[in-house]
Amino acid sequence: MSTRPRTIALLLALLAVSTPSGATLDQDEASVETDRRHMNARRSVRADASYRVHEIRLDSGTMVREYLSSSGRIFAVTWHGPTLPDLRQIMGEAHFQTYVNAADAQHVPRRLRSLRRDDLVVHSAGRPRAFSGHAYVPTLVPPGVAVESLR
Repeated sequence: MSTRPRTIALLLALLAVSTPSGATLDQDEASVETDRRHMNARRSVRADASYRVHEIRLDSGTMVREYLSSSGRIFAVTWHGPTLPDLRQIMGEAHFQTYVNAADAQHVPRRLRSLRRDDLVVHSAGRPRAFSGHAYVPTLVPPGVAVESLR
C-alpha cells in the first residue's frame, strides 16, 4: 500500500473516532444538552404524567422534542418546522444508519421516508419550509403512552 492511501485511511479512522456522539434515542438526559449545543438552540422542559419533554427550538423555527421516560431514557424524538434538523444528531448514529440504510434499500424518495421495525420506528416527510417527523424505540415507550399523541 502506498503512503497516500495509508494516510487517507488513517485520517478517516481518526475522524471516525473523534466525531462527537450526541446520540439521543435510547440515551440518557445528558444527551439532550449535547443536542441543544450542537444545534445552537434554546431548550425548555415540560412534564407529563409518564414522561418529560425537552423542547429544542432552532434559530430557523424548527422545533425538536425529545421524550424522556421516568427512567431518564429518551424513547422518542419528533420534529417539525421550516428546516430539517440534524437527524443523525437527534436519532444517534446507530439508529440513523439503520434508517438511512433501510430507506436506501427501498429506493423511496427523500421527501417521504418511513421505517417500521421492532427496534425502531421512523417517519419523516417534508419539503423546504415544511418538515416533520418522529422516531421512537418501541420497547422504550412507557406503558400507556400513545406514540400517535407525541408531537
